[in-house]
Amino acid sequence: MQGVDSLLEMGFTKECVFRYEEDGKYRCRIQSLPSIYSITPEVCSSCSIPESPCRYLKAKVLVGEDISGRPRAMVIKARCTFKNIDLDPREFRACKGCEFYRPFEEKLRDGLTGLYRREVFDKRLEEEMRRGGNLSLLMIDIDHFKNINDEFGHQQGDMVLRMIGEIVEKTIGKKGESFRYGGEEISVILPGLGIPEVRALSEELRERIERASPPKYNKSFRDFKVTVSIGIGIAPPAEGPESLIEQADRALYRAKEEGRNRVCVYEEGKEEKDFIQLEVDFMGDAVITRNSRVKLEEYYTYPSNKRKLRAVKVYDFQQGVISIGEVDPLIGRPPLKKPLEGKVIEVTKGKNRTQFLIKVSEKRFEEIFVRRK
Repeated sequence: MQGVDSLLEMGFTKECVFRYEEDGKYRCRIQSLPSIYSITPEVCSSCSIPESPCRYLKAKVLVGEDISGRPRAMVIKARCTFKNIDLDPREFRACKGCEFYRPFEEKLRDGLTGLYRREVFDKRLEEEMRRGGNLSLLMIDIDHFKNINDEFGHQQGDMVLRMIGEIVEKTIGKKGESFRYGGEEISVILPGLGIPEVRALSEELRERIERASPPKYNKSFRDFKVTVSIGIGIAPPAEGPESLIEQADRALYRAKEEGRNRVCVYEEGKEEKDFIQLEVDFMGDAVITRNSRVKLEEYYTYPSNKRKLRAVKVYDFQQGVISIGEVDPLIGRPPLKKPLEGKVIEVTKGKNRTQFLIKVSEKRFEEIFVRRK
């Protein structure tokens, strides 16, 4: 068997991103073989595997030498662990047709933030929950983001989103995966970490964003402080993805209710008793769906039922759009303009009418409707 120097002369390159030295031996990150013969010189000199290979691709390699003593490696088995299917060993580097393979990467990324899209989030979360083990989910919301768009313009808002996307990617690194969940909300899937590690990482992320100096499209933006609120959900043993999302959502609501720019971890039972349901009637077609997080900006109360509201203006955080309905002149008074945030748990749409149930903070409900003089 030939030494390292001979292999380098035959085409191995120290710059290969998959080749590294450990305990005096060279290894290949893809094939994970503890041998200087992990890959052939031909592969090393013209490797077709992308710099960020599919993490679900696994291969077993038979390593040896030919009759002249030159090292040789042959792929004898290849498998996609995401789809749980065997691949043709001759095409293990191409892994054709898989949406997680590098050539398909760009279409899976959000063009503004560079994070994975929402549809990828759903698949990855389900797959990670099937794997079992420790799993945490972060829900990150940019504080007062609508004010940024309204006061300084959507171009400035886009620059803030892009900056935060970059900070999230750099902070999370290889510990997890980051996604643009919708609008100004970002989610992060963190497998294999304990609660103290997840909380420390979340605090680090929050502090980095708070210290950052956002690029300025609008000159008057220089005095605006950009912060985020973060909610952490911890996967229960036998629950599905929706349960984990619900946990992170509730923790996020608590972070916002407690003053924003903070991290809250879901605590079983605590958030449950802090929320109540309200029935909302909207005259028009509101672009909201179940699980949307919305803010009622203008609405009427029903004297006969304080838990029923007539909404005029509804902001959807996920889609970043405002739905404006009809103002009822028969009510004879202007609508309330005290923002009320909640999560949509049920939607019924009729002809030019949308009715939905939302969960809102009981504390906020009491401030507006009970203690209001």
